[in-house]
Amino acid sequence: MKNVTIIIASVILGFIALVSVMTITGRTDRQTELSENLPSAVEETMNTLLVKRQYQIADKEEFIADFRENLAKVIDSEGEITVDVAGMDMEKGVLSVRVTLDYLHPNGEPGSVSCERTVVFDQTEAENAGICVVRFYLTPDGECYKQYKLHPGECPAPLRSPQSAYGSFAGWFDADGNLIDFSQPVDRDMTYYARWS
Repeated sequence: MKNVTIIIASVILGFIALVSVMTITGRTDRQTELSENLPSAVEETMNTLLVKRQYQIADKEEFIADFRENLAKVIDSEGEITVDVAGMDMEKGVLSVRVTLDYLHPNGEPGSVSCERTVVFDQTEAENAGICVVRFYLTPDGECYKQYKLHPGECPAPLRSPQSAYGSFAGWFDADGNLIDFSQPVDRDMTYYARWS
């Protein structure tokens, strides 16, 4: 009888220890997941609102709904997400949020983790993210003669033939020796060098 009692007590203690470890690791995992994914959700929401402008967000509640949706896409944990906006200035691209994730522990008890972030969204960097830069040099080691910033699919404007002491201008060529075709749209950064004869 004594052995049966010891076995039952050991099983109960083992179960309690297992649930405790699962509770602690579950909380740590959720906190880490929330902390790591919150910045990307803020960035995506601000990018949609300020750069892509796919739609207008009329008020704070629409913004919170959009933000919650972006955060739910990147978080694997199940639970209820609550978003509190501490400060928001769309003109300056400043957003301060506190996000709380409420969930259930393996023992059925409620748990909660939260994270705060204040983000200053750099609109010019985001707007320039898809920009292709086309540069023209008079010599391979010289300073940039002309530079275009274009969206993918746009064509650079033809340049006038430069005047220089290097000789007679023969055209603009890339590093592989290909002559530029100004009627072809760009899809990446390009560099061209003047050829002299």
